[in-house]
Amino acid sequence: MLHRVLIMLFCLCIAPALADTLSTPSGLVTQAMVYGESSKPLALVFIHGKGSEPDKPDYKSLYAKLNEAGYQVIAPRMPWAGEHWTGSLSQAMEVIDTAVDLAAKSGRKVVVGGHSYGGMAAILYRPANPPTAMAGRFMLAPAGMIDLAKKSQDAVAPAIAEAKQMLAEGRSQETTRFSVTNVGKGNRVFTDTLIATPEVMLSYHDVAVFPSTRAALAQIRQPVFWAVGEGDPIPYNRQPLYGLVPADAMNVYRELPGGHVDMLGRVAEPLVDWLDKLGSR
Repeated sequence: MLHRVLIMLFCLCIAPALADTLSTPSGLVTQAMVYGESSKPLALVFIHGKGSEPDKPDYKSLYAKLNEAGYQVIAPRMPWAGEHWTGSLSQAMEVIDTAVDLAAKSGRKVVVGGHSYGGMAAILYRPANPPTAMAGRFMLAPAGMIDLAKKSQDAVAPAIAEAKQMLAEGRSQETTRFSVTNVGKGNRVFTDTLIATPEVMLSYHDVAVFPSTRAALAQIRQPVFWAVGEGDPIPYNRQPLYGLVPADAMNVYRELPGGHVDMLGRVAEPLVDWLDKLGSR
């Protein structure tokens, strides 16, 4: 009985306070879950990983620790949630814009970050012209930077060819299943499926249209927190890539115990420490 009560109390602690509808200029409509109240001058926009959802247990556990430290978390449902991808990379950036506007209510500053694909988005999101409310960004096990991943480029080449053939045939609004790569718990690298129009698929996977990760990092002029798991199988998301971020006394790079996903269980303490220092500047 006591065990059930403790589980119920834990669930209550991490339940979202409310859900807000986000509408972007291009017409994409999604939701943002709002976790916790804020007692700090900063609020967080947290961007989930590829094929995931903002309310996955690993994320909710991290939100609860951030809430306990006084930080409200705005967690939008991104176009790459689940297997049905509803919008392009450009539209994903619009979703982050609207989430930042929501987080910036009451004059708060906003820190944008995320895990895996969300870490990629935090890199590419308006590096040279961030919103005035944005105070920093954090990248947790960033992944999905197709321009840096030769093996992923090779693996997704047949899907790229299929998407381009669909465009050539005038089937731009038709959705189909594309095979791509992903990383899950236990550092398992596997073939994943997404259902999307060819234009949406290409925006994330075609190096001809994907933004330059290196160029984006070099443009960032805000404090950055970057953390990866020591056992993360992704070869390119470590110190050398982080080193492209212009120097700032507030920048932090950490390698934590764990892999691509379970590093989330170790990141709350160093992330909160960085946020506290950022908020007191």
